[in-house]
Parts: sequence; C-alpha cells; structure tokens
Amino acid sequence: MKPLYNLLGLLILLVTPLGAQQSVSNYVGFEVERVRANTITLIGINSSNQLGREQSRTISDLFGFYNDARLTPTGDGTATNADVVWVQVEDRWEQVFYNFYDREFPPMTTGWRAVGRGNEDMSGLVVERGFMIDSKQNEDWGLVIAGYVDPYVKTFREKRQLSIVNRGTPVPITFNESNIHQSMGLLKGDQNTADIIWIQNEGVWEGYYYAVTKTFPPLTEGWKKVGGGDQDYGYQLITSSAFILQAKGPSDRQLRILPPSNFDSTQKITVKGAPPRTIIDWDLRIGFGQNANLLYFVTSWPAVKGLHYDTQYYNEFGSWQTFASRDFVGVNGAETFSDYAVLGTGLYWGVARVISEYINW
Repeated sequence: MKPLYNLLGLLILLVTPLGAQQSVSNYVGFEVERVRANTITLIGINSSNQLGREQSRTISDLFGFYNDARLTPTGDGTATNADVVWVQVEDRWEQVFYNFYDREFPPMTTGWRAVGRGNEDMSGLVVERGFMIDSKQNEDWGLVIAGYVDPYVKTFREKRQLSIVNRGTPVPITFNESNIHQSMGLLKGDQNTADIIWIQNEGVWEGYYYAVTKTFPPLTEGWKKVGGGDQDYGYQLITSSAFILQAKGPSDRQLRILPPSNFDSTQKITVKGAPPRTIIDWDLRIGFGQNANLLYFVTSWPAVKGLHYDTQYYNEFGSWQTFASRDFVGVNGAETFSDYAVLGTGLYWGVARVISEYINW
C-alpha cells in the first residue's frame, strides 16, 4: 500500500505544535479523489461526519449547499452541459446537478436539482456508500471527503444486481486483505458465472472475480481478472475508494469486508487502569494569507492534565507510526491539542489516531 504522502511523489506535510497504560482514540481520516475530465469517476464514502454514524452524506454535505465544490453548473435547467452526480437510491439512479440561474418556465430556482424532478430541492438527498460523477470539465479536479473512520468489519446486505459498495476505510487494500471472497452468497466461478467486482484503476474500469478450480479453460482458485486468464490477482489493490458489484444469478449477498491490518477493531482501553479514551475531532480548513490556496485537515482534542499523547498515522507498511508526542501538565480544559495535514495536489488518503497514557512523574 502507498500512503498519500508518498503516492506519485505528491505532497503531504504532517505538522504538530511543540508541545505502560494506554488507551486508543477514535480514528479520523480523509481521502482526496481525483475526478477525471470528461468521463465518469467512481467515488466511495469511507468516513462519517458524526462519530459512530453511517458512512453516508447528503448532497450538500459533499458539495456544499451553494456548490462550494464548484461542479460545473447548468444555466438552462437541464443536465446536458453540467457535471452530473449519479446517486443510487434503492433500484433507481438519481442524476443530480446544480442549477445556477433562476428560470421562469418551467419554473426552476437556483440549487441542487435532478433530471426528471423539476424544481425539487435535492440538497438533502442522502448518498449511501458512494456515487459517480460524470464530469463535463476539461481538466481533472479534486474532491476531499473526510471524517470519522470506522475500524470495524464492514457488512452489507445487497439484493440489487448492480450496486455501489464502499471500501470501508480511506486505506487502499488488496482483494486478499479485504476477504470479500468469504462473503455469504458471493458467487464464485469463472468470468461468465461469478459475481464481478468492478474498480477504477487510473481511470480505467477493471473487473475481478473469485474463481473456483476448473480444468478447461484452466483456472485455479483465487482472485482473477476479467480477460486475465489464470493469473493471480489476490494482491491487486482495490484502487478506487468504492467498487461496483455486478451480481450474477439470484442477487442476495451478505458482503463482509475486513479493515486494514492493525486497525484496532475494539478501540477499548488496552490495559487496566489506563486513562480515559481520547475523543478526537476533525475539520477541513482553508489557509489564509500566502497559504490561501491550501486545504488543511485538522485534528483536535481537549488536553487532560497528567496525560502523555502520541499522535500516530497509518503508514505504507500497514502499521502505526508516531509523528508527534507531548505531555500536558496544565489545567483541564485550558488547552486544546491539534495536528494537521496540508493537502496538496493529488493526495489520496490518510488515517490518524491518538494514544493516551499517564505521565510517569
């Protein structure tokens, strides 16, 4: 796995202010999606905007009530020349776009609208797991999705023949690591009979399936690629933040996706007598002055007297690495500790947590 600060040589700066028995905080993280020009991009929602809630967002959560994400709007009430967000709602697909100008007839006001729904406000439409963007822009652009990261095993029940499924966390994992092939009801076979998992790899759609042993044409058990023969693709990264499940046959699946290695799925106090678990919050902030063109992912938590804190990020080797350590000996509630990441062009993902322990006076 390649972390975002090393992927494609792109920039990430993790900066902190200067400043046994352990407890593990909640996880927070982000992913920066590359929306490709004049094509469709698949995007997963792998964090939540409230701790312990579902990995979903509304349209206005994702793009801003007034289109802060700057999707190409329409001025005539149609989606012909606008960026279109494809949202799966039960068995139908909503095609959402931003209308920039008021229209007298048929009446349409400024805001988020959808094909075939007239002047209905779509800003509150809930997007579950993921979505697709049909970009009409002539250049690639970025979309940041950040929030609380769930370290638990993800389970879904899926009855649709074609459905978007998010990866579960911002961290890219391989098919073998995901353990999806152990999901109840997932059809295995060859590329004609097995369920197909479609991902996007550098903008190209690729299909994968789990094969069972077959004499002719020869197949051994394991992950294969559509058109890739008997080559093993178990170590192929699920490069897109979501995938599309194309179900073959009866479409009732119990999908189960494991989190990355060394994610603490319990997040409980690790040693008896450890300090209270730190709850860290997150925010996205625009810089100012000379940094007005930079976007910051900020984590923060109230400091507690007598505690030592280690801020850690998840690295390319599948383990946690400490990049900031500090003690607090002041008055409870008097100070908030924070760290931040500077999101540069093309950053893809990051996950952080805080380990707390009592200071050894």
